[in-house]
Amino acid sequence: MLENQWLNDRYLVKEMIGGGGMAYVYLAFDTVSEREVAVKVLRMEYGEDEEFIARFHREAQASISLNHPNIVNIFDVGEEQGIYYMVMEFIEGMTLKKYIQYHSPVDPAEAVGIMRQITEAMDYAHANGLIHRDIKPQNILISPQGAVKVTDFGIAMALSSTALTQTNAVLGSVHYLSPEQARGGTATRRSDIYSLGIVLFELLTGRLPFSGESPVSVALKHLQHDTPSISKYTEVPQSMENIVLKATAKNPLHRYSEVEEMDEDLSRCLMERNPAPFELPEEEGEETKAIPVVTEDYRSGGAEETLLHTGDKPPEKKKRKKGRVWIIAFIIFLFLGGGAAVAVPMVLGPKEVEVADVTGMEYEDAYSTLRDSSLQVERGSAYSDDVEEGNVIQISPSPGSMVPEETEVTVVSSRGKRTVKISDYTGEDFGGAKKALEEKGFTSVFSIHNSSERPAGEILEQLQPAADRKVIPGETSVLFRVSSGPPKVLLRPLRGMGEDKARAYLEGEGMKVKVEEQFSGEVEAGKIVSQSPDAFSEIERGTKVTVSLSLGQKEKPMKEKTLTFDLPYTGENGEEETYQIFLKDANTKDEEVFLEKVITEEKTVEIDVQIREGEEAVYRVEKHGEIVKEGKAKY
Repeated sequence: MLENQWLNDRYLVKEMIGGGGMAYVYLAFDTVSEREVAVKVLRMEYGEDEEFIARFHREAQASISLNHPNIVNIFDVGEEQGIYYMVMEFIEGMTLKKYIQYHSPVDPAEAVGIMRQITEAMDYAHANGLIHRDIKPQNILISPQGAVKVTDFGIAMALSSTALTQTNAVLGSVHYLSPEQARGGTATRRSDIYSLGIVLFELLTGRLPFSGESPVSVALKHLQHDTPSISKYTEVPQSMENIVLKATAKNPLHRYSEVEEMDEDLSRCLMERNPAPFELPEEEGEETKAIPVVTEDYRSGGAEETLLHTGDKPPEKKKRKKGRVWIIAFIIFLFLGGGAAVAVPMVLGPKEVEVADVTGMEYEDAYSTLRDSSLQVERGSAYSDDVEEGNVIQISPSPGSMVPEETEVTVVSSRGKRTVKISDYTGEDFGGAKKALEEKGFTSVFSIHNSSERPAGEILEQLQPAADRKVIPGETSVLFRVSSGPPKVLLRPLRGMGEDKARAYLEGEGMKVKVEEQFSGEVEAGKIVSQSPDAFSEIERGTKVTVSLSLGQKEKPMKEKTLTFDLPYTGENGEEETYQIFLKDANTKDEEVFLEKVITEEKTVEIDVQIREGEEAVYRVEKHGEIVKEGKAKY
């Protein structure tokens, strides 16, 4: 495990988030681009396998050349101490496989939207010479916003280059494998189209068209059986079923020749009215053709073998001899021979057979098994939370019982889980609708909120499932679009803004404006000091917003003091002496001559000064330019 380790001194691995047949996938942080990425790391057991390493590098190089919104981007590829890795775009969301499990069957319109994103991606890849060869829902990602991206071109092959897989080795997932791939043939664009058809089938029905006890039995069904009708499982427009049937035709020549053709049919399928059912074209010379097929002989072979046959006629099964004639003759003989009283009951009595255990089988297989034991079969049905639809729940008489031949055995097959018809909750309160649904057994009821003129909590739209659709409560997610009330505005910060500019913004957003005033030592006069509601609040239109304008610094309170100055006289015979008193207080900016006094005798002078809170008055007394006295008066 690579958790909390570094790759190339650049990627810090956080945790493992997935894995496939050849690699693990980790969530990591790219310290250069400062973003989360997905890192695909080749499994250690393949680190010395040159073919796997070549395939790994081929995936990286082929995928790096692709630049499409519906294909996962590849950023980097490297190797460090035997660890081969590839750095990819990290997509939040889930695989389409998991999405189908949560939401199946998917509404036709939604299925078209998903499929068209996939077909656009594959059309782009094909145009660039790449065949995916392993299209399946596990290799398709879907984001919470519904964006779809195709990933894992792990076995993609450039049409213009020599393939590494020129043997008959089959690469791909058997449930989505085209018949030509199952035969070991070369994959083409039409092979991808076949897989796309299987994906669309699964989207619409929530199930796979072919299943079996082993991969080979599934591959045989792809080869030998036509794709089942979707109408067997759900109701969809005939035009959509036609797309599935054409895409999954056994003969590649009967399929779409290009993904673009399939995309065009998807774009208009929901608008077509009463289209004719799709029918395969008739061809001349179809009486007998020898084509290579995978046979059941594979079951006894190795996991990597692909046995090819050329259409040789299989040996006929030996017919079961009835042998009734000699029994009748023997009975007549016994009657004639006097031992009838003992022999007739013994011979004419019905043979007893054991009731086979067919529980869990598909009904058709169970029917054949019981009829082969000379038992009559009566079919019943019941809902079941545990047994898949069409499979046997129970039989009566019970398995292992010994009963006479031709005894009627009741076989109860599953109708699947009990379904309910979902109502239309549009216009109702979400809380009440959720409670009602939960009482019916729905466990996943979700809402997406959007602003509207409707009251908060009212259901605007029932997104899934559609009204009147029959669904299984415990397996169905219900999604509503719910009103969050009238649209709201994210209030901008207004501090420091002038009144006119703030008023224009607020009134432009449909708000009411109230202006107040306050002193501020931090914000200049005329600018906004504060607002209510606060900045970044979400408020409805029509809300009153109060702003406070600055009046500037508030004047501090002043005190008035009286200063007393004694001016001594030192002259003789009435000689004049001049005193100057310098003063700085609240009313003067700098020290200046406040009073000039000429005396011929000693005088006392009083001066009134004003001092602000926290400040002081400064004075100085000079006589003929010489300082006689100086000081300060505090508040």
